[in-house]
Amino acid sequence: FEGDCHGLPVEREVEKMLGLHTLAEVEAFGASKFNNLCEESVWGFEGEWEKVTKRMGFWLDMKKRYATLDQEYMESEWWAL
Repeated sequence: FEGDCHGLPVEREVEKMLGLHTLAEVEAFGASKFNNLCEESVWGFEGEWEKVTKRMGFWLDMKKRYATLDQEYMESEWWAL
């Protein structure tokens, strides 16, 4: 599983699932809980991503993958800045 897997599309999906419409509602729900659900949502599509990459002919090592939501990946980007 490689690629950009955090951001607005994931957040919107979780907001819809929870019925949240405003930042205040997200904050009242709890940022940590919200972030955890966003991460769970991403990994819920891992199998689909693997199927798509095979169909498209991507040669990826799915066992040594990176995902932009991984702490190690984010820290490497901050280090590069």
